[in-house]
Amino acid sequence: MLKDYIFKCGRNPQILQQSETLLQRSLEIDPTNTDYLIEGGYQALMANKMNEAIKFYKTAGKTQAENMAAVYG
Repeated sequence: MLKDYIFKCGRNPQILQQSETLLQRSLEIDPTNTDYLIEGGYQALMANKMNEAIKFYKTAGKTQAENMAAVYG
């Protein structure tokens, strides 16, 4: 996942934009993939977009309630 890459690169806006583009493409292919939704939440947090992060995590939690990463973010 991109999470490790983003973490190592800090909150560089160019990297966050590029990873957001990749995430959007992934979600177009499989919009119910919990891993993609969790990744979206993490990326939104890194970009200080708290409301967007909450939406990603809520959707992930609804999609797969038994996944603790999805439920707790």
